[in-house]
Amino acid sequence: VVASSSTSRAQNAYLEGAGPTRELVLYDTLLATASAAELEAVVAHELEHERRSSLLGESARTALGLILFLALLSARLRLDGPGDIRTLPLVGLTALFVFNLALPIANHRSRQAELEADRAALVLTGDPRAFISLQVKLARANREEVRPSLWVKLWLFDHPPVAERIAQARWYAEWLEARRR
Repeated sequence: VVASSSTSRAQNAYLEGAGPTRELVLYDTLLATASAAELEAVVAHELEHERRSSLLGESARTALGLILFLALLSARLRLDGPGDIRTLPLVGLTALFVFNLALPIANHRSRQAELEADRAALVLTGDPRAFISLQVKLARANREEVRPSLWVKLWLFDHPPVAERIAQARWYAEWLEARRR
């Protein structure tokens, strides 16, 4: 539990660490305001992230991409090697350009992973109402933009907007209701 109430009203939960040291972190502000059912939804969401996490796979892809990028850059510009003074500013500017172009793709992948964790939490808890009330509380406490413009969503949002998360939970609630009939 992180004692964030002394400095903020923000509410959050996340996984931290790697391997056996990985922990679920909850803000005390979240614990103070969330119901038991809402906390269950938070924990189910975060545990789905844990179930799907692959630190080695992500690290290997990132390292391989960086090595390929530097090799292509070096070959294309005929640099003399890492000691070539032209390398540092060129690599920095190129990396800045490439990473900014890749940001919407990375954010899209992150938003998809969040929606998958939301779906798992809905299925595990079977309580879409608690999930919806949790999303409303989080949006209010964290002053989130409920329906951002497309460009803001693409470049700045690594989590789905609140409206999308609630829409998914409402769809699940309707599906559950239809199934019960």
